[in-house]
Amino acid sequence: MEFMREAFPQVTHCRQVRKIYLEECLDHLAEAGQRNSTLNGQLRFLRALFNFAIKEGYLLTSPVKNINQRRDDKKAKPNKAWTPDQVDQILETLSPHWRQIHEFLYITGMRQGEIINMTWDAVKLVVEVM
Repeated sequence: MEFMREAFPQVTHCRQVRKIYLEECLDHLAEAGQRNSTLNGQLRFLRALFNFAIKEGYLLTSPVKNINQRRDDKKAKPNKAWTPDQVDQILETLSPHWRQIHEFLYITGMRQGEIINMTWDAVKLVVEVM
């Protein structure tokens, strides 16, 4: 808020806040070392604050409305899929009953909840004969 007071001394009421002011404030915080996840938290707070101002009749529109969230600065973790050998090792440790269920999960790519909620009308047993 100190940055806002110093950079925009003309702003004395929420009606005077402009999108560009808020973007400059977020840029200033980013340059000061704030992470994007922190800036997104600030942006969520500002959205709530200005939505409240609209609800109470102080504003007609929010200056935060068209400010986009900043990309998360965490690096995406690489997808670590099991190898077929690892899957075989896991399946070997299971009892026959559980092995069949887990083989079905593995082969179909279905999630546990999808199998639990599956009904017979979704099952198509096709027998192909030569």
